[in-house]
Amino acid sequence: MSKYAKICGLAIMIFVLCSFAPDKWVVCTPPNARCNIMFPGTPSKKPDRKLLLATIHIVGYSVGKDDAYLFGWTNFGEYYSNFSVSKALEDCKNGMTKGADELHVIKRDYNSSAAHVEYVFKVRGMHVHVKLYMIHKMLYEIMYISTRSALTADATKFINSFKFLQ
Repeated sequence: MSKYAKICGLAIMIFVLCSFAPDKWVVCTPPNARCNIMFPGTPSKKPDRKLLLATIHIVGYSVGKDDAYLFGWTNFGEYYSNFSVSKALEDCKNGMTKGADELHVIKRDYNSSAAHVEYVFKVRGMHVHVKLYMIHKMLYEIMYISTRSALTADATKFINSFKFLQ
């Protein structure tokens, strides 16, 4: 058997084994968040972040030093009762992107029941893709952080997997 035949045989075997590898996506339903989201591996709880008005609860999953998948949720309750949903989302976006090198807003939808804003920014060499939702005074933050500027297929699946549970 020639060297090239062995290499082709090995390549086919690897392709077949990878094609039948189990899907490692994990559905995460955080406590008191009334939603679920899919991660490309088992997420872990991160320390809560105390803000001026509320506390952000965070779960995340990292792939080496190049990719991080983060999901946060906050019950703003009365804090934004005097503001419009668009103002609340814009305030959050502006706070997250303060000091960013670049900012590109992809989509704004303030009129649906799942009001959201999606944007990308770059800070300290990292590309951050964010989708913020405001549903029933709950803020949901979906973030993919990477050294790469383009979204991977896994990142796209993660960002679009958010489901609000009634």
